[in-house]
Amino acid sequence: MMKRIAVCVAVLSALCAGSSFASDNDLSQAFGDLSGAVQSKPIKSVRPPSSGGGEPVRIISWNVRTFGRRVKEERAAAFDSILSRLFNQNRNAKVLAIQEVSNEGGNTHFDEMLPGEDSRWNPSFDNTEDSQDNAFYTREGVEVDCERFVFDSGSAKSKHPARAAHMRIGDFDFTIVTLHLAFKNGDADDSRRELRHALNWLKTYLADKGNDPDVILAGDFNLPTRAGKTRSVRSSEGKWAPIEDTIDTYPEFKEGGLVALVDDLTSRRKGTPANNYDHFLLTKDALEEYVDGSAEAVDDESINRIEGQRGINASDHLPISARFRTGGSGADGRVIHLDGPGRFCEQ
Repeated sequence: MMKRIAVCVAVLSALCAGSSFASDNDLSQAFGDLSGAVQSKPIKSVRPPSSGGGEPVRIISWNVRTFGRRVKEERAAAFDSILSRLFNQNRNAKVLAIQEVSNEGGNTHFDEMLPGEDSRWNPSFDNTEDSQDNAFYTREGVEVDCERFVFDSGSAKSKHPARAAHMRIGDFDFTIVTLHLAFKNGDADDSRRELRHALNWLKTYLADKGNDPDVILAGDFNLPTRAGKTRSVRSSEGKWAPIEDTIDTYPEFKEGGLVALVDDLTSRRKGTPANNYDHFLLTKDALEEYVDGSAEAVDDESINRIEGQRGINASDHLPISARFRTGGSGADGRVIHLDGPGRFCEQ
Protein backbone atom coordinates (compact mmCIF):
# COMPACT_ATOMS: atom_id res chain seq x y z
CA MET A 1 0.00 0.00 0.00
CA MET A 2 2.80 2.44 0.94
CA LYS A 3 4.53 1.60 -2.32
CA ARG A 4 1.40 2.51 -4.30
CA ILE A 5 1.15 5.82 -2.44
CA ALA A 6 4.79 6.60 -3.16
CA VAL A 7 4.27 5.88 -6.86
CA CYS A 8 1.17 8.13 -6.98
CA VAL A 9 3.03 10.95 -5.29
CA ALA A 10 5.85 10.62 -7.79
CA VAL A 11 3.46 10.67 -10.75
CA LEU A 12 1.59 13.73 -9.44
CA SER A 13 4.88 15.54 -8.85
CA ALA A 14 5.95 14.84 -12.41
CA LEU A 15 2.63 16.04 -13.81
CA CYS A 16 2.72 19.26 -11.82
CA ALA A 17 6.29 19.95 -12.94
CA GLY A 18 5.34 19.38 -16.57
CA SER A 19 2.29 21.64 -16.45
CA SER A 20 4.03 24.85 -15.43
CA PHE A 21 3.37 27.78 -17.74
CA ALA A 22 6.00 29.31 -19.95
CA SER A 23 7.42 32.68 -19.01
CA ASP A 24 5.89 35.82 -20.46
CA ASN A 25 6.49 36.47 -24.13
CA ASP A 26 7.61 39.87 -25.25
CA LEU A 27 6.08 40.25 -28.68
CA SER A 28 6.19 44.03 -28.62
CA GLN A 29 6.77 45.40 -32.09
CA ALA A 30 5.83 48.23 -34.38
CA PHE A 31 2.76 48.19 -36.61
CA GLY A 32 2.23 50.12 -39.82
CA ASP A 33 1.50 53.76 -39.14
CA LEU A 34 -0.27 56.76 -40.53
CA SER A 35 2.08 59.31 -39.07
CA GLY A 36 4.68 57.33 -37.23
CA ALA A 37 4.26 54.79 -34.49
CA VAL A 38 1.40 52.56 -33.55
CA GLN A 39 3.14 50.18 -31.15
CA SER A 40 1.97 46.87 -29.78
CA LYS A 41 2.21 46.42 -26.04
CA PRO A 42 3.90 43.44 -24.34
CA ILE A 43 1.79 40.29 -24.41
CA LYS A 44 1.66 38.19 -21.29
CA SER A 45 1.37 34.43 -21.31
CA VAL A 46 -2.14 33.00 -21.40
CA ARG A 47 -3.39 32.06 -17.94
CA PRO A 48 -5.65 29.13 -17.11
CA PRO A 49 -9.32 29.91 -16.46
CA SER A 50 -10.25 30.79 -12.91
CA SER A 51 -13.03 29.07 -11.01
CA GLY A 52 -14.59 32.41 -10.00
CA GLY A 53 -17.57 34.01 -11.66
CA GLY A 54 -16.06 37.39 -12.48
CA GLU A 55 -18.20 40.53 -12.54
CA PRO A 56 -19.60 41.28 -16.02
CA VAL A 57 -17.90 44.16 -17.80
CA ARG A 58 -19.78 46.82 -19.74
CA ILE A 59 -18.51 48.05 -23.12
CA ILE A 60 -19.83 51.40 -24.32
CA SER A 61 -19.72 52.72 -27.89
CA TRP A 62 -20.50 56.34 -28.74
CA ASN A 63 -20.24 58.66 -31.72
CA VAL A 64 -19.38 61.94 -29.99
CA ARG A 65 -19.74 64.16 -33.09
CA THR A 66 -16.44 65.72 -34.17
CA PHE A 67 -15.00 66.18 -30.71
CA GLY A 68 -11.92 68.43 -30.78
CA ARG A 69 -9.94 70.59 -28.39
CA ARG A 70 -12.06 73.68 -29.06
CA VAL A 71 -15.43 72.38 -27.92
CA LYS A 72 -17.95 75.00 -26.81
CA GLU A 73 -17.93 75.47 -23.05
CA GLU A 74 -21.63 74.51 -22.75
CA ARG A 75 -21.12 71.37 -24.82
CA ALA A 76 -18.05 70.33 -22.85
CA ALA A 77 -20.05 70.82 -19.63
CA ALA A 78 -22.85 68.64 -21.02
CA PHE A 79 -20.35 65.89 -21.91
CA ASP A 80 -18.78 66.15 -18.47
CA SER A 81 -22.15 65.66 -16.75
CA ILE A 82 -23.19 62.80 -19.06
CA LEU A 83 -19.89 60.95 -18.63
CA SER A 84 -20.01 61.37 -14.85
CA ARG A 85 -23.54 59.98 -14.77
CA LEU A 86 -22.66 57.10 -17.09
CA PHE A 87 -19.72 55.91 -15.06
CA ASN A 88 -20.96 56.67 -11.58
CA GLN A 89 -23.96 54.45 -12.29
CA ASN A 90 -21.97 51.86 -14.25
CA ARG A 91 -18.74 51.27 -12.39
CA ASN A 92 -18.24 48.06 -14.35
CA ALA A 93 -18.02 50.08 -17.60
CA LYS A 94 -14.37 49.64 -18.49
CA VAL A 95 -14.08 49.96 -22.28
CA LEU A 96 -15.12 52.92 -24.41
CA ALA A 97 -15.17 52.62 -28.21
CA ILE A 98 -15.45 56.19 -29.47
CA GLN A 99 -16.09 57.59 -32.94
CA GLU A 100 -15.43 61.10 -34.30
CA VAL A 101 -12.47 62.30 -32.27
CA SER A 102 -11.19 65.18 -34.40
CA ASN A 103 -7.51 65.36 -33.50
CA GLU A 104 -4.92 64.85 -30.79
CA GLY A 105 -6.29 67.84 -28.90
CA GLY A 106 -9.74 66.26 -28.92
CA ASN A 107 -8.29 62.98 -27.67
CA THR A 108 -6.56 64.73 -24.77
CA HIS A 109 -9.64 66.79 -23.93
CA PHE A 110 -11.95 63.75 -23.95
CA ASP A 111 -9.51 61.72 -21.85
CA GLU A 112 -9.33 64.53 -19.29
CA MET A 113 -13.12 64.58 -18.93
CA LEU A 114 -13.43 60.88 -18.10
CA PRO A 115 -14.25 60.43 -14.40
CA GLY A 116 -12.26 58.63 -11.74
CA GLU A 117 -9.44 60.26 -9.83
CA ASP A 118 -8.11 56.98 -8.50
CA SER A 119 -8.38 54.95 -11.70
CA ARG A 120 -7.48 56.90 -14.79
CA TRP A 121 -8.24 55.81 -18.33
CA ASN A 122 -5.74 54.75 -20.96
CA PRO A 123 -6.35 56.17 -24.45
CA SER A 124 -5.69 54.30 -27.69
CA PHE A 125 -5.66 56.92 -30.43
CA ASP A 126 -3.62 58.03 -33.43
CA ASN A 127 -4.39 61.21 -35.29
CA THR A 128 -4.87 60.96 -39.06
CA GLU A 129 -5.72 63.38 -41.84
CA ASP A 130 -9.39 62.54 -41.27
CA SER A 131 -11.34 64.76 -38.88
CA GLN A 132 -13.45 61.88 -37.54
CA ASP A 133 -10.99 59.37 -36.10
CA ASN A 134 -11.81 56.39 -33.88
CA ALA A 135 -10.42 55.70 -30.42
CA PHE A 136 -10.53 53.41 -27.39
CA TYR A 137 -10.37 54.42 -23.74
CA THR A 138 -9.84 51.62 -21.23
CA ARG A 139 -10.12 51.70 -17.45
CA GLU A 140 -7.99 50.08 -14.77
CA GLY A 141 -8.31 46.29 -14.97
CA VAL A 142 -8.21 46.14 -18.76
CA GLU A 143 -5.00 44.87 -20.36
CA VAL A 144 -4.44 45.97 -23.98
CA ASP A 145 -2.13 43.51 -25.73
CA CYS A 146 -1.85 45.45 -28.96
CA GLU A 147 -3.57 48.19 -30.94
CA ARG A 148 -3.53 48.99 -34.64
CA PHE A 149 -5.43 50.29 -37.64
CA VAL A 150 -7.53 47.71 -39.44
CA PHE A 151 -6.48 48.83 -42.92
CA ASP A 152 -3.29 50.33 -44.33
CA SER A 153 -2.64 54.04 -44.28
CA GLY A 154 -4.78 55.98 -46.73
CA SER A 155 -6.95 52.99 -47.58
CA ALA A 156 -10.23 53.74 -49.37
CA LYS A 157 -11.77 50.81 -47.47
CA SER A 158 -12.39 52.94 -44.40
CA LYS A 159 -12.93 56.68 -44.80
CA HIS A 160 -12.74 57.15 -41.03
CA PRO A 161 -9.86 54.74 -40.25
CA ALA A 162 -11.20 51.76 -38.29
CA ARG A 163 -9.13 50.90 -35.21
CA ALA A 164 -8.65 47.49 -33.57
CA ALA A 165 -7.19 46.22 -30.31
CA HIS A 166 -6.86 42.95 -28.43
CA MET A 167 -7.93 43.26 -24.79
CA ARG A 168 -8.13 41.12 -21.66
CA ILE A 169 -10.46 41.52 -18.68
CA GLY A 170 -10.32 38.68 -16.18
CA ASP A 171 -10.70 35.43 -18.12
CA PHE A 172 -12.35 37.12 -21.10
CA ASP A 173 -10.13 38.28 -23.94
CA PHE A 174 -11.29 39.57 -27.29
CA THR A 175 -10.44 41.59 -30.37
CA ILE A 176 -12.53 44.74 -30.67
CA VAL A 177 -12.90 47.16 -33.58
CA THR A 178 -14.22 50.70 -33.30
CA LEU A 179 -15.49 51.94 -36.65
CA HIS A 180 -17.59 54.60 -38.31
CA LEU A 181 -18.87 53.68 -41.77
CA ALA A 182 -19.11 56.39 -44.43
CA PHE A 183 -22.32 58.39 -44.44
CA LYS A 184 -22.02 60.50 -47.61
CA ASN A 185 -25.32 62.34 -47.14
CA GLY A 186 -27.16 59.15 -46.29
CA ASP A 187 -25.91 57.16 -49.30
CA ALA A 188 -26.53 53.61 -48.09
CA ASP A 189 -24.41 52.16 -50.91
CA ASP A 190 -21.33 53.88 -49.49
CA SER A 191 -22.03 52.59 -45.99
CA ARG A 192 -22.68 49.09 -47.31
CA ARG A 193 -19.45 49.13 -49.36
CA GLU A 194 -17.41 49.88 -46.24
CA LEU A 195 -19.35 47.24 -44.28
CA ARG A 196 -18.28 44.66 -46.86
CA HIS A 197 -14.65 45.70 -46.46
CA ALA A 198 -14.96 45.28 -42.69
CA LEU A 199 -16.59 41.85 -43.07
CA ASN A 200 -13.94 40.78 -45.58
CA TRP A 201 -11.29 41.74 -43.03
CA LEU A 202 -13.14 39.78 -40.34
CA LYS A 203 -13.44 36.75 -42.64
CA THR A 204 -9.68 36.78 -43.25
CA TYR A 205 -8.95 37.33 -39.56
CA LEU A 206 -11.10 34.36 -38.48
CA ALA A 207 -9.63 32.11 -41.17
CA ASP A 208 -6.38 32.23 -39.18
CA LYS A 209 -7.23 29.77 -36.41
CA GLY A 210 -4.41 31.21 -34.29
CA ASN A 211 -6.37 34.43 -33.78
CA ASP A 212 -8.81 35.01 -30.92
CA PRO A 213 -12.29 34.06 -32.23
CA ASP A 214 -14.04 36.44 -29.81
CA VAL A 215 -14.54 39.55 -31.94
CA ILE A 216 -16.67 42.65 -31.33
CA LEU A 217 -17.29 45.28 -34.00
CA ALA A 218 -18.62 48.42 -32.31
CA GLY A 219 -19.63 51.77 -33.69
CA ASP A 220 -21.70 53.89 -36.01
CA PHE A 221 -22.65 51.79 -39.04
CA ASN A 222 -25.12 54.27 -40.56
CA LEU A 223 -27.17 51.16 -41.34
CA PRO A 224 -30.01 49.54 -39.36
CA THR A 225 -30.77 46.08 -38.11
CA ARG A 226 -33.95 44.54 -39.53
CA ALA A 227 -35.89 45.29 -36.38
CA GLY A 228 -34.28 48.71 -36.05
CA LYS A 229 -35.26 49.76 -39.57
CA THR A 230 -38.97 49.30 -38.83
CA ARG A 231 -38.66 51.82 -35.98
CA SER A 232 -36.66 54.41 -37.93
CA VAL A 233 -37.62 57.60 -39.73
CA ARG A 234 -35.82 56.17 -42.77
CA SER A 235 -37.86 52.94 -42.71
CA SER A 236 -39.38 53.54 -46.16
CA GLU A 237 -36.00 53.87 -47.92
CA GLY A 238 -35.49 50.76 -50.00
CA LYS A 239 -31.73 51.28 -50.47
CA TRP A 240 -31.22 51.59 -46.71
CA ALA A 241 -30.92 47.83 -46.31
CA PRO A 242 -30.40 46.17 -42.93
CA ILE A 243 -26.97 44.97 -41.84
CA GLU A 244 -28.21 41.38 -41.71
CA ASP A 245 -28.85 41.46 -45.49
CA THR A 246 -25.12 41.96 -46.06
CA ILE A 247 -24.09 39.48 -43.36
CA ASP A 248 -26.25 36.80 -44.97
CA THR A 249 -24.25 37.01 -48.21
CA TYR A 250 -21.29 35.48 -46.32
CA PRO A 251 -21.64 31.72 -45.77
CA GLU A 252 -19.19 31.99 -42.85
CA PHE A 253 -21.47 34.37 -40.97
CA LYS A 254 -24.92 32.91 -41.62
CA GLU A 255 -26.94 31.08 -38.96
CA GLY A 256 -25.49 32.89 -35.97
CA GLY A 257 -21.90 33.21 -37.15
CA LEU A 258 -22.16 36.98 -36.77
CA VAL A 259 -25.00 38.72 -34.94
CA ALA A 260 -25.97 42.41 -35.07
CA LEU A 261 -27.23 43.86 -31.78
CA VAL A 262 -29.07 47.05 -30.72
CA ASP A 263 -32.39 47.71 -32.42
CA ASP A 264 -33.02 51.00 -30.60
CA LEU A 265 -33.05 54.41 -32.26
CA THR A 266 -29.58 55.85 -31.67
CA SER A 267 -29.07 58.65 -34.21
CA ARG A 268 -30.82 61.86 -33.14
CA ARG A 269 -32.38 64.81 -34.91
CA LYS A 270 -32.44 67.91 -32.71
CA GLY A 271 -32.15 65.68 -29.67
CA THR A 272 -34.91 63.24 -30.69
CA PRO A 273 -33.92 59.64 -31.52
CA ALA A 274 -34.71 59.06 -35.20
CA ASN A 275 -32.72 56.23 -36.79
CA ASN A 276 -31.05 52.95 -35.86
CA TYR A 277 -27.35 53.46 -36.73
CA ASP A 278 -25.18 52.23 -33.84
CA HIS A 279 -24.48 48.56 -33.13
CA PHE A 280 -22.36 45.78 -31.75
CA LEU A 281 -21.61 42.94 -34.19
CA LEU A 282 -20.53 39.79 -32.32
CA THR A 283 -18.98 36.60 -33.62
CA LYS A 284 -20.53 33.37 -32.32
CA ASP A 285 -17.65 32.94 -29.86
CA ALA A 286 -18.12 36.43 -28.43
CA LEU A 287 -21.81 35.64 -28.00
CA GLU A 288 -20.86 32.99 -25.43
CA GLU A 289 -19.64 35.73 -23.07
CA TYR A 290 -22.39 38.21 -23.96
CA VAL A 291 -25.02 38.79 -21.27
CA ASP A 292 -28.24 38.14 -23.15
CA GLY A 293 -30.50 41.17 -23.58
CA SER A 294 -27.94 43.70 -22.30
CA ALA A 295 -27.18 45.48 -25.61
CA GLU A 296 -29.14 48.73 -25.76
CA ALA A 297 -29.07 52.47 -26.24
CA VAL A 298 -28.35 54.44 -23.09
CA ASP A 299 -31.41 56.14 -21.55
CA ASP A 300 -32.08 59.23 -23.64
CA GLU A 301 -34.25 60.94 -21.01
CA SER A 302 -31.36 61.50 -18.62
CA ILE A 303 -29.17 62.77 -21.47
CA ASN A 304 -31.94 65.09 -22.67
CA ARG A 305 -32.33 66.44 -19.14
CA ILE A 306 -28.63 67.25 -18.88
CA GLU A 307 -28.56 68.80 -22.36
CA GLY A 308 -31.66 70.85 -21.56
CA GLN A 309 -29.93 72.30 -18.51
CA ARG A 310 -26.94 73.27 -20.66
CA GLY A 311 -28.97 74.43 -23.64
CA ILE A 312 -26.99 72.35 -26.14
CA ASN A 313 -26.85 68.81 -27.54
CA ALA A 314 -23.62 67.02 -26.67
CA SER A 315 -23.88 64.66 -29.65
CA ASP A 316 -26.27 63.66 -32.41
CA HIS A 317 -26.00 60.04 -31.26
CA LEU A 318 -26.88 58.17 -28.10
CA PRO A 319 -24.27 55.91 -26.50
CA ILE A 320 -24.91 52.16 -26.70
CA SER A 321 -23.72 49.54 -24.23
CA ALA A 322 -23.49 45.78 -23.77
CA ARG A 323 -22.28 43.53 -20.94
CA PHE A 324 -19.96 40.52 -21.13
CA ARG A 325 -19.03 37.80 -18.62
CA THR A 326 -15.39 37.88 -17.51
CA GLY A 327 -15.23 34.55 -15.72
CA GLY A 328 -17.13 31.43 -14.72
CA SER A 329 -19.26 29.73 -17.38
CA GLY A 330 -20.34 31.15 -20.71
CA ALA A 331 -23.75 30.82 -22.35
CA ASP A 332 -22.76 27.35 -23.61
CA GLY A 333 -21.92 26.17 -20.08
CA ARG A 334 -18.20 25.93 -20.75
CA VAL A 335 -15.67 27.70 -18.54
CA ILE A 336 -14.59 31.05 -19.97
CA HIS A 337 -10.87 31.03 -20.73
CA LEU A 338 -8.23 33.16 -22.42
CA ASP A 339 -7.56 32.45 -26.09
CA GLY A 340 -4.60 34.79 -26.53
CA PRO A 341 -4.21 37.35 -29.32
CA GLY A 342 -2.56 34.97 -31.77
CA ARG A 343 -0.88 36.35 -34.85
CA PHE A 344 -3.08 39.46 -34.82
CA CYS A 345 -0.60 41.07 -32.42
CA GLU A 346 2.39 39.98 -34.48
CA GLN A 347 1.51 41.93 -37.62
